[in-house]
Amino acid sequence: MGKGTHGPGGGAGHSHSEEYPDDTWNLWCHLASAEALNANDSNAMSVFRPFVKRLETEGSLHTDGDEELLIKITFASPCSLRKLMIIGGGGTDHHPSNIRIFVGKDDIDFQNINDTIPTFSSSLPLNETGEAYLNVHPPNAFTNVTNIAFFF
Repeated sequence: MGKGTHGPGGGAGHSHSEEYPDDTWNLWCHLASAEALNANDSNAMSVFRPFVKRLETEGSLHTDGDEELLIKITFASPCSLRKLMIIGGGGTDHHPSNIRIFVGKDDIDFQNINDTIPTFSSSLPLNETGEAYLNVHPPNAFTNVTNIAFFF
């Protein structure tokens, strides 16, 4: 993800994690809540993790045959995002092929998602090795984000 912004000067060049103090760019430690709609496991927070644990499969989200998944996130404080890393497993059958991102739409759900213009959308590369990033743009749309939704 990107660097979180908070405090005087608006920049965050440090981690809030005692366990992973060098993980300064990752927003997983800034999450207040996460909700996965249409997922088998309701613990959406489990898919966000420190960079060093990005390839662990415990806590992955799956759907029951339906190919759509909506993850809604609220941050503890406004954050800025510049890039994302989406990792899927099991080849193309289990890796999302597209993403639509909605910033500031905390009321988004499956009823209104197709009537709402995404802030950003893109196809996703197969990323089983956790080396590919997706740069989000325009940058100003991903500054001071308090909630965001990912639709796969």
